[in-house]
Amino acid sequence: MKIVTLPKSAQKGIHGAVVCVQSSIADTVQQLPRTMADGSLIKVKLKRKLEYKGHHLFQTVNSNRIYEAATYLKTLNPHYRDIEIVPITATETSDPNSGTADSACVNSPVTTTCNSVSELVQVSCHADNSQEVQIHNSCPGDLVPDSTDQSTQPHTTNTMNVTTNNETSAPLFTCLQPVNIAQYVVEEYDNILCLAPGQNQQLVSIFKSEGQAFVTLFPDGQNTYEQQRQVRISPKRYFNARLLPRDSRFASNPEYTFFAQYTTELHKILSSIAIAMRKGSKRTSAGRLITSSMLKDRQCVHQILPKNDGYYFMKNIRRTPAYWETIMRDLFAMVRQLGVPTWFCSFSAADRRWPEIVESILEQQRKPVPKQIDWSTHCQIISGNPVTAARMFEHRMQALIHEGILSPSLPMGEVVDYFHRVEFQQRVWPHIHCLFSIEDAPKFGHSPDPDVISFIDQCVLCHMPSEAENPVLHEIVKNVQTHSKTHSKSFKKGGKMYRFNFPKLPSQKTFISRSTSADNKNMDKTTAAELLKKLWDSFYSDTSYPNNTGEVFKRCGITQEQLEQSVQTTLTKETLFYQRKPSDIWINNYNTTLLQAWNANMDIQFVLDAYSCIMYIVSYISKAEREMGTLLKNAQQHCPIFLIHPLHVGFHHVLFYLNNREVIVMVSVYRISGMHMKQCSRQVIFIPIDPDNHRLSLPLSQLQKREEDSEEVWLPNLIDKYLQRPLNDTFRTMCLATFASDYRYSSTTQPREKRNSHTTDNTANLGNGLGSVKKRAKKSAVIRYPRVRIQYDREKYYYSIMRLYLPFTKTHFRPPEYSTYEDYFLNGMYGDTPVHEIVA
Repeated sequence: MKIVTLPKSAQKGIHGAVVCVQSSIADTVQQLPRTMADGSLIKVKLKRKLEYKGHHLFQTVNSNRIYEAATYLKTLNPHYRDIEIVPITATETSDPNSGTADSACVNSPVTTTCNSVSELVQVSCHADNSQEVQIHNSCPGDLVPDSTDQSTQPHTTNTMNVTTNNETSAPLFTCLQPVNIAQYVVEEYDNILCLAPGQNQQLVSIFKSEGQAFVTLFPDGQNTYEQQRQVRISPKRYFNARLLPRDSRFASNPEYTFFAQYTTELHKILSSIAIAMRKGSKRTSAGRLITSSMLKDRQCVHQILPKNDGYYFMKNIRRTPAYWETIMRDLFAMVRQLGVPTWFCSFSAADRRWPEIVESILEQQRKPVPKQIDWSTHCQIISGNPVTAARMFEHRMQALIHEGILSPSLPMGEVVDYFHRVEFQQRVWPHIHCLFSIEDAPKFGHSPDPDVISFIDQCVLCHMPSEAENPVLHEIVKNVQTHSKTHSKSFKKGGKMYRFNFPKLPSQKTFISRSTSADNKNMDKTTAAELLKKLWDSFYSDTSYPNNTGEVFKRCGITQEQLEQSVQTTLTKETLFYQRKPSDIWINNYNTTLLQAWNANMDIQFVLDAYSCIMYIVSYISKAEREMGTLLKNAQQHCPIFLIHPLHVGFHHVLFYLNNREVIVMVSVYRISGMHMKQCSRQVIFIPIDPDNHRLSLPLSQLQKREEDSEEVWLPNLIDKYLQRPLNDTFRTMCLATFASDYRYSSTTQPREKRNSHTTDNTANLGNGLGSVKKRAKKSAVIRYPRVRIQYDREKYYYSIMRLYLPFTKTHFRPPEYSTYEDYFLNGMYGDTPVHEIVA
């Protein structure tokens, strides 16, 4: 595990898995100088291994305080009762200034030495440089020898009762060398005790090491997660109770936050593997029905049940590649059923413009709020409690959506459906990507372009407001919506001088450029490129251009019509251009009401291509997540051939994921607390229409109660519940798609006194004791199902669409007089209505 300080924000990040190593406390204490002086101070380096040149912690400590802390732990903490501490005697004392006890680095089996000042400088720079290559910009870390595999070395945490401050300030200096090289050399060379408490020690279970790893939080070793309780609680509920209360001791410790997130996700991953191993088909490969006796046999169950899903069993683990792939499929299903969304919006964080975050953290810490806070102090305050900072952002985001966008003021129109996801980049703070569908909004490609443009101009602006008329909006647009011109050259990417297509083209009106074929273009590409180049050259060569678009066009010798033709000729897809004056070419799009409410950078775009927008939302993830997806796919393709059983393959993918992940502290907070990584106005339901779909077997505790030849060994799926619906007027002619989208399932049965009440149409009990269903109160769910193309498998295609939209009461619903499902679809009758009319 590597805990590093991230650039820009000085928050913490972690690379790799969290491991717990049992440290040798007694040996470490015995290595401390034995002195009776109360004010004696020694310099101590804690290392992972003594042969490493770098260190994990470097602090000046009081040796007597260490003895007192060890004695306290031995007395009150059950984890430390077995350690032996030799009491201090007069004969063992020494003068700390004599230089005999710890001059330079103590020459002992658990210490290391530095030979010269020049070697120290070289080692220091080398260690910092190597650490920077591994993860961003970090503090001095371990320099691993070439023959040592760093990923296999355990990471130790500081179990001493030593006051440390491991936070770095704002990134004003590079990590290639220390800020004060002379002072660093003196500290490195003068009287240093080097210790490696965890070297050559064994790993311990992470589920049983909380009290030992965090003795400052659990000084008595009690009330940890592994402690037995009368009411069993999940890891998520336990760690939420630790991190979310007003007491900020746990929330201010980034190591504990990473430990909590790792423990919670590891528990969930192991549960997902156990569930994945219970999936299988009703029949074996030989065609025999699976019975209870087969599933009770451990060797037999390994042959008939496991299905190798690769790494897709991690789809319930948030921010994993399988998780985002599921979200992408859900979004595509929403577009197919609900239509193209209207708006795509992005909202970024501006923590420096939101003083309530710093005020809340300082209030928790019972500290006064200074009037002026510089960047370095601001970063330290946020890093002191990232849990509160993340919760404040979540609260602001929810308030913007529910009290702003969905409010009766209708700043973007009446929203009927929405979707948003929270995304993290290297700046550490989250930002939001949203899709909104507006009631009666014009649709691109279906409505006339003038209606679409008029609707856009009502909601979107991209000009600098007057300072006299609205000074608040003017200040916000100037500071957060204006693209920077000073550092754009450093953002050269893809051969372009500026990023995000800035500056934008000036235009006298808003227009939509449509892609056309070469035969229908009114201007050749050479002429179009020359006209656009002439326009851009006028801006770059003359900074005193007039703030009137017509005069700029006149000076360049072009017209608005020629501009639209030039853009249409050079672009290959539909693009929207907003009305902009020459002074507004650096201003991003915004909505007046939302920008003033959010008080940070935002972007709003009218959706022209829904599928490109969805791919952008899902693929716009951090570099670490993108690389993790590639690594998992390569791990699946190059899985060792001796791993035959899917259970072993699953553990192989889990270990690969845990050892290569990168997580920042705010992502850990989101994962632990259950704050929304994505949120949708509708639930998405998957319908397993495949007749040979895999099912989930009963738990072993229930299988033990079944008879040996019992075939009822599977948990009911959605189709089983549909077949057990009541055949009254409401449900008899209801198809599977309507049943899944309009009704919510409950495992409990409706009470008898309510069965004959007026809610009968909304609530119904299922047969065979499968529970009950209740009509959704607000909106129908979106259904997702395996899509079959007719050109690939005609029979399966007709079977799937009739399974969804044709009512049936038994699994095999095709009448015997029809030879195929295609024949039944084209010529069959359901009552007095042709089947193809019902399904269509």
